Amino acid sequence: DLSMRTTFRPGSGGGGGGAATAFTGAGGGGGGGGGALRVRTEGVLRLGAEGAILANGGAGGAGGHCAGGGGGGSGGAIHLVASRLEVPMGARIEARGGARGMFTSDAGVCGYRVDSADGGLGRIRLDVAECAISGVLAPALASGCEATPGAGTLERVYVGGGAEAPELARSCAELFARDATLPDAVYALDVDGEGPLGPIAAHCLMSDGGWTMIMASGGLGPDDQRAETAVRPASRTYLPLAYVQALAAISREVRIRTASDPTRMITSVPDTLAIENLRIGHVLNAGSPLDAATDDPSPLWTGPFALDASRLWHTCEQPPATMTASAYPDVFHAGCNSGGLHLRAHQSTWAVASPNEALEVLVR
Repeated sequence: DLSMRTTFRPGSGGGGGGAATAFTGAGGGGGGGGGALRVRTEGVLRLGAEGAILANGGAGGAGGHCAGGGGGGSGGAIHLVASRLEVPMGARIEARGGARGMFTSDAGVCGYRVDSADGGLGRIRLDVAECAISGVLAPALASGCEATPGAGTLERVYVGGGAEAPELARSCAELFARDATLPDAVYALDVDGEGPLGPIAAHCLMSDGGWTMIMASGGLGPDDQRAETAVRPASRTYLPLAYVQALAAISREVRIRTASDPTRMITSVPDTLAIENLRIGHVLNAGSPLDAATDDPSPLWTGPFALDASRLWHTCEQPPATMTASAYPDVFHAGCNSGGLHLRAHQSTWAVASPNEALEVLVR
């Protein structure tokens, strides 16, 4: 773990499964988050041959007819302090996420499929002078029983080396402000600080000033992706809404780009409609004044694909009040514009007539 001493708290519960209409069954309940457990001794902490210290998240419940299962609860927190830790073969120390609830109906009959997500890994910190471990740790050890260097290794057990672990940054932009030499990589972030949300595994585009990836479509529309707290390039995942809103609250810009081609990109003008919509869970263009290809997009958007409004205008579902059907994880809906950007439902394309492509969404 990277911040156990300052953010010692249980895992968050999984979200409940969705029920699209009054004719569907009840969505499955979300699994409970794993607990928070601290054990401190001046001597040796030794587990038995089948001993276990567990802070696992609970499994989500199965959905009713045509309703989604609940999300798995996130793993909790385990903090062990001892002069020596011994975990023999067969013993376990675990903070795993719970399994997602099943979608039990036939997607062909329902007309759609609603999948939830497994809970994310929890956190384990070992403050020990020495250890002997041959049992199971989940998350896994970063590098044996050696002290973990620097800020630690993502999704691995942190072994305290006598120095206080730094607090996690809330965004990739904050990480960039701390150290502009960091490479593009996956980093642990705590997007709401001391709030209830657990850490996420965020892909940070540091080479361009600290952008945080919130969706990597991999060529799939949002309906066909998974909600995960670890969004990486080509992963076909998106960050759950609560985490996105926490990031949007401390961000100013939104970027949509094709993963393999930086010339296919738009970036919102700071502190304008796109980030405001993301903060409340709307598609980015809800309430946009762009309703013709000849309109000037520059007050709202910049970038190679915002030189004109051809990909950005829409005439359907323009007022914000009618955009509620196009809410996050839908990102952009150029309604009634077949040549416009559609990152919604089963679409991930700059134009309806074009094939889906791997689009990424980032905030800063």
